[in-house]
Amino acid sequence: MPVYSNKIFITLLFLLVLLSIPVREVLAQSRQTEILAAADPSLSEQLIQATRENIFGYELFENHGSVMLLIDPRSGDILSANRVARQYYGHHDLTNMKIQQINILSPEQVVAEMRRAESLNRNYFNFRHQLADGAIRDVEVYSYPVFFYETKLLFSLVVDVTDRLLAETMVRQKERTARWVMGGLLFFAVISVGLLWLIVMRQKRHQQILQAKNRQLEKARDEIKILRGIIPICSFCKKIRDEQGAWSKLEQYISRHSEALFSHGICPDCMEEHYLE
Repeated sequence: MPVYSNKIFITLLFLLVLLSIPVREVLAQSRQTEILAAADPSLSEQLIQATRENIFGYELFENHGSVMLLIDPRSGDILSANRVARQYYGHHDLTNMKIQQINILSPEQVVAEMRRAESLNRNYFNFRHQLADGAIRDVEVYSYPVFFYETKLLFSLVVDVTDRLLAETMVRQKERTARWVMGGLLFFAVISVGLLWLIVMRQKRHQQILQAKNRQLEKARDEIKILRGIIPICSFCKKIRDEQGAWSKLEQYISRHSEALFSHGICPDCMEEHYLE
């Protein structure tokens, strides 16, 4: 309920108390008006106007700063409208109009709104009223029954909430936009963290692979024996002198310093020299 609804309720309660005071006098004057109007039609409008002023405590009703209407719920006839109501709607003949000419909602929509208000336990209805210039305004209508013996009327106070609803809509749009922005930033942050994690894991994996390859290369390098530099060799027996100064057969020296293995055979020259003599 809007923050000002308590003030509206107090205003309505005060007016309803005033309206309940002259009930018997009102009924008597209404009957007298009908009799006099039937006898002399020229006095009809004056008598009706005088009766209306007596019924509604005219000074308070007419000069109040809120839009006020008195409506016959059976027909929708606007029985009375104060000065602010006439100025607000732009119609100076409101008492010759029906509320259906102002409320642009269909009867089905009106019933649905009444049920909605009842289900939400609120004492006002959300309607849309059309002004004389064609403008559509959102209003909250606070309606209370006024009983004149067996006649039930609706005393309605109308509050224009168009600007407030527009402001609330703008706030909701800004909040929605902020949520979208925050959601987008969060999504971007999650994606960024995910990509960063993938990059780090890939780099770590590449580093592990590189380290494994380096270990393999180091192992292979340790296993490979390469003969380098000047190697002392005997000109006659072909023995080789190692680092400690010992002389070893050629095949023994090469086997110790490489992965090479020797298999012994006889070349043709040696065959001829040693076996064919």
